[in-house]
Amino acid sequence: MTIDFRKRTDSPLIIKLPNSKSLMIRYLMYYYVQKKTILPISDHEANDVLLVHRNLQILDKCRNLTDYVTIDVEDCGAAFRFFLPILATTPGNWMLTGTDRLLMRPITPLVEALQTIGADITVKKEGIFVTGKELHAAKMTIDSQKSSQFASALLLSSSKVGLEKLEIIPDNPPSSQYIEMTRSVMDGINKNTLSISDIEADWSSALFWYCYVALSPGSSVTLPNLKADSRQSDSIIAQWFEKLNVCTEFDGKSALLTNKKRVFADSRFEFDLRNNPDTAPLLSVLSICLQKSFILAGIENLNQKESRRSDIIIQGLAPFAHIKYSEEQGFMEINPHIFPEKRHLKFKSHNDHRIIMAFSLFSLYNIVEFDAVDAVKKSYPAFFNDLSKAQF
Repeated sequence: MTIDFRKRTDSPLIIKLPNSKSLMIRYLMYYYVQKKTILPISDHEANDVLLVHRNLQILDKCRNLTDYVTIDVEDCGAAFRFFLPILATTPGNWMLTGTDRLLMRPITPLVEALQTIGADITVKKEGIFVTGKELHAAKMTIDSQKSSQFASALLLSSSKVGLEKLEIIPDNPPSSQYIEMTRSVMDGINKNTLSISDIEADWSSALFWYCYVALSPGSSVTLPNLKADSRQSDSIIAQWFEKLNVCTEFDGKSALLTNKKRVFADSRFEFDLRNNPDTAPLLSVLSICLQKSFILAGIENLNQKESRRSDIIIQGLAPFAHIKYSEEQGFMEINPHIFPEKRHLKFKSHNDHRIIMAFSLFSLYNIVEFDAVDAVKKSYPAFFNDLSKAQF
C-alpha cells in the first residue's frame, strides 16, 4: 500500500477513534468470569476485541469436552495471558495457541504460578495444552517484570480460585498502571458503576493525531469520547504534548487538539515510557519529523512486543538520525540529522500495528509504501480511512 498526505487540509478534523481495546478486553473477560455472560459488541471494534469475543464464545460452548478445543488468539498478547488462568479453571481440554511470534513472547512466569496451585498445563511448540479443573489459592505470587499482563491475568480470574491476595514482584513492574486499569474495571463491574457503553475511546490511537497536530501548524482535531480523568495510562500524552505545542481542551465529551504555533523552547525532550511502552514507535518517528532529539526511557521490554520494535525503529530511522540504544537499561536517544522530504520511502510492517501507524507519519512529507497494512486493524481498523480525511 502506498500513502501520500503531503497535501493536507487546513480544515478542522473530527476523528472518531475506536474504543480502547485494553479496556474492552478486560471488561469482556471479567464480565464473563463474574456473570457467565458474553456481551454483544459491534463488528467495528478493534480486531483484538473481536478475537477475544469470538474465543469466549468457543470457550462457553465447548466446556467439558474430552477432545482438545483450540483457543487461537493469533497475535493478541493480552488474550494469550488472560485466557490461560480462565482455561486452567474451566472444565475441558484446551489448546491455547497463536502466531509463531506470539508463542515466542514471555508467558513462563504465569504458567509456573498456575502450576504451583495445581494447574494442569503443558507447554509445547505448537501451543499451551491445558486440562481445566477446580483450583484453589487464597494467596499467589507473580513475577511481572517481563509483562504486567501476568498480574492482570490472575486478577481477572481471581474469583475462580478464591484468590484474596496477589503479591506482585517487583513492587512497581513495567506498565504497572495497566494492572491498576484491570483493578479499576473489576471494581466498576463489581459495583455496577461501569458498563460497556461507558468504555472510553483509545488513547493509544489518539497519539497519532497528537503527532499529526504537532506537525501541522494551525491545525485542530477533535477526538470524541476522550476524558481527562481516564483509566488509560496513555492519557498522559496530553501532558507530554503541551511541551510539543499541542494544547488539549476537554469539554466532558471530547478532546480538542490545537497547534499553538510557538517556537520550541527546547531542542531535546525526555519521555519516561515505563507505563507507556506502546508510544515508543510514534514518538521515535515524531523525533525525526520535528528534528528534535528525543530520549525514551523505560523501554527494556520493547523487543518483546508484536515485533522487535526497538530493532525495527533503529533500522528504520538509521538513515535520518544518530541513535544510542541500550536494551538492558531500557534507553534510546534519537538525534536527527536529516529531514526526510520528497522521497519514496519503503517500510515493512512486520505485522505490527504500532509500526504501521508510526511510519505513516512520514507520509506527511513523503510517499510512503508498506508491504502490508492489515495489522493496523488490530487496534485501529479505520486508521487509513481516518487519515484520508486529512487529504486536501
